[in-house]
Amino acid sequence: MNKLIASFAMGALVLASCNTTTPSSTEETNVKTPGKTASEIEVKNSEGLKIAYYVQDSIPTGFNYYREIDSMLQAKQAQYQSKLERMYAKYEQYAAEVQRRDQNNEISSFDYEKIQKEIARRQQEIQQIEQNEGRVLQQETMNYTNALANKISGAGNEYAKENGIDILFFYQKGGQITYISDAFDVTEDFISYLNKREQEIISGVEESVEEENNAEETAQ
Repeated sequence: MNKLIASFAMGALVLASCNTTTPSSTEETNVKTPGKTASEIEVKNSEGLKIAYYVQDSIPTGFNYYREIDSMLQAKQAQYQSKLERMYAKYEQYAAEVQRRDQNNEISSFDYEKIQKEIARRQQEIQQIEQNEGRVLQQETMNYTNALANKISGAGNEYAKENGIDILFFYQKGGQITYISDAFDVTEDFISYLNKREQEIISGVEESVEEENNAEETAQ
């Protein structure tokens, strides 16, 4: 029966990866902003360019629709993770019972073959859930992220044009911009702009994500 016990040990190693939690798509970021509006930004260089920036990490916590999508995706992730954990727990219970029976010499040669098949079936079932449902959730998250990024970028273009901004950066910790003065920070004003025009900005996002999801399913 040593081979049988080894099978469970190997299965536990293979399936341990199923019991890890995917990080949340967003983290709360506390960003101190001076609350400037675009109209308050002054031209501060010899070429007469009007430059501004917004803190990108403030978008997930400040833009209402982004928070809604993030909450929805986190709920799906929690449901998926809970399902995996339940299946894994049942697998471990089955393994413990088989080991108990094995130690008490309660497993016949006929039972041994049946147990081997059941081990393989349970392992395959968990792996399929991870590969199928996990992949779908990951792809959906990526599709929402890309669709929202495109919409926010487009809104940034309109915001800059409406406020006479020549260059609008997004600032991100660890990004290419090492330092930029708070005098150019329009984060709060830009987020307010996004929320006021939310329905217009998010128009077509759901359709775009659904289309990408369907295309991905077809490709599989």
